[in-house]
Order: sequence, then structure tokens, then C-alpha cells
Amino acid sequence: MHFCYILPPIEPYSPRIGGAIATCTLNQARCVLAQGHRVSVLTPQERELYSVGEVIPIAGFQREELSLVQRFFSSKIRRRLYHWHWLYYEYFRAAFTHAIQKMTTAPDVIVVHNDFITAIDVAERFPRSQVVLWLHNEITAPQSTVQKAAQKAHFFCVSSHIARWTTETYALPPQTATVALNGVDSQVFHPTANFDVPRSPDEALRVLYLGRLDPNKGPDLAIEAVRRLQSEGLRVEITVVGNVWFKNDGSENTDPYALELQAALKTVGARLLGHMERGKVPAVVREHDVLCMPSRFPEPFGLVLLEGMASGCAVIATRRGGIPDCAGENEEAGAILVEPDAGEFAHHLRDFAQSPDLLMSWKRRAVKRAALLSWERNAQICLELVQGAA
Repeated sequence: MHFCYILPPIEPYSPRIGGAIATCTLNQARCVLAQGHRVSVLTPQERELYSVGEVIPIAGFQREELSLVQRFFSSKIRRRLYHWHWLYYEYFRAAFTHAIQKMTTAPDVIVVHNDFITAIDVAERFPRSQVVLWLHNEITAPQSTVQKAAQKAHFFCVSSHIARWTTETYALPPQTATVALNGVDSQVFHPTANFDVPRSPDEALRVLYLGRLDPNKGPDLAIEAVRRLQSEGLRVEITVVGNVWFKNDGSENTDPYALELQAALKTVGARLLGHMERGKVPAVVREHDVLCMPSRFPEPFGLVLLEGMASGCAVIATRRGGIPDCAGENEEAGAILVEPDAGEFAHHLRDFAQSPDLLMSWKRRAVKRAALLSWERNAQICLELVQGAA
């Protein structure tokens, strides 16, 4: 089969950006290729792109390339009339349509991300191809649009939370959505050889927050938890990796929340490392004992959480959205789930700081849980979905 993935206009297939959609595409594409299928990836242009699959950069138009009249009609009239998710969508649509039409072999399966309109457009323009709409987030659109997309595309959801939210919000039958949890590449995210050797009592507990600097993501809760433990005399340190968006553009020096975080980090003797290219992330994660994911909003899945578990970190995360799907439950639980409260994070970090054996136990549980979630499993669910409908 020939799989064609269309990346959104705001997220290139690039390790420099390191977004979840590009990461998911890369890993599923790798597994689909390993099973002998063909893969094409249509992506917005970027200086550095992944090389898995036949990668085809496509160019829509940037704002500065359009005249005032073109901008007005696109953003103020057409976008509102047709409920387009992206600015200047008609140029993006023309670019991916042209790229697919030029292919020597038409795709059997076209995978689009987070966009009901694109799913409909692709299904109508290429009626011989099956369309998979990979839903990574809670996506809002007119109910009639979503119901039309459900008739033309397979809904492929990263968690039971996203599947349930989508079907309940748009009055769709539960069977409309297929759940396939994200996976982790264990060749890339893996623990150090001695990850489960108890740390010395005089070593600091190393805590990591990895993600965007956004109040919804809650990094302030992790920093405050560390501050409280340091005030008790416990040796705990924290590293914050991320920026306001997926790049280092100086926004951390102007964004009010990012400035507050940097001031708080100084009080605990830590610093902000900024956005990190994808290839550098695994080594940094492995250097830490605990990964905190203190989200205040319903995370779609929690890919960072899974990568932390696979790297041998004990994980403390909030019970929000799809995080429980990722973390597991009962004897398979690989993470401690709490409410978004600095006191609760401090409580469990204190336990880890005072009990090396407890820390080691949760590190082992994390690695065990992560081993159950592979990209091979994710790709197999997708293949069975389209092969069963062929």
C-alpha cells in the first residue's frame, strides 16, 4: 500500500521543531515502511527535514507574500465562510493537491492531522484513496462539518479521551473513532545502564520539566514544589526545557508568564534551557530522576510523559485528559497521578528525595509501562483499520 501523510501548514516534518504531529508521523511512517509499504510525506518547507519516507516539501504562501487584497479575501471572507482551520488554507490545499496529482502512484491511504476540512477535501479530490484523520487534540468545528468528515474518513485518535470528547461533542456513534495510543521509540528513549541503582543520600534529586512555557502546562507548579522542598533543607534541583513556542525566538524575554517562571527558577538555583532540538532531548531526559507533567488542562495523551518513562524517570503527572491512558492503571501504572497542585507534587517529590528505594521502584514501573506502548503497535492498528475497510 502507498501511505501519504500530509503535515499541517504550521508544523513541518522537522527535528528542529520537534512537535508531536511530526514525531508521530515519523515513527508511524518508519513502522509502515518496515512492513513493506510505500510512504510519502508532504510537509511545509523547513531548513532541516526528517528523511524517513519520500519527503516532498510543499509551499503554500506566507502572509508577507500575499497582497492586501489577497489577505483580506482569504482571512476575512473565505476562512469565515468555509470555517477553515488554517490561515490562507486555499494556497496550502492547492499545494498538496498538486503534489499528490504529480505522484507516479496514487496513494491508497492519505493521512491528515487535526483538520476536518482537509479530510473532506482530500476524500472528495481523491475518491479512490482511503482517508485517515489522525486526531491529536480536541478540535472544534461546526457539527455538520465533523459529521460529513466522519462519513468520508476514519477517525484515528491518540487516546480514549480524544475519542470520547470527539464523539460526544459532535453526537457521533462511539465506533466512529478508533483509539491507538501513541508509542515510544525504545532505541531513542531508553534508560541509562544504571538507572535503577539507588542514588547516594548526598546526591540531589534531579527533576525535569519538558514542554512549552504555558500556564496550561503548569511548569510553575513543579518549580514551586521544588522551592518548598529546598526550604525544608532537602536536596532537590529542577531543569526546565522549553519555550513559549517550538523555537528560540526571544519570546521568553517578553512573555509575562515566561518572565515569571525565570524569576521563580532563580529562587531555586535553576535556569531555563529553552527549546531543544528533537535529537538532543533523549540524553537530557536520561540525566534526570523524575519528570513532572503538571498540566492544568486535559492533555490529549502526554507523549513527553511516555518518553520520560521509557528513559527511566519516575513520573508525576496530573490526572487530566488522556494522561491516564498513557500512565496506565493498577498493576500496570507507570506514573503517579495527582491534581494540579504544587502541594501534591511536593508530597511525592519529598517521598522520592527521602526514599531512594521508592524512587527506584517507580523508575522500574515506568520503564515496564513504556515497554507496552510501541509505535509498531500503533502502526498495526492503523494498517488493520484501512485493510479491513479496503
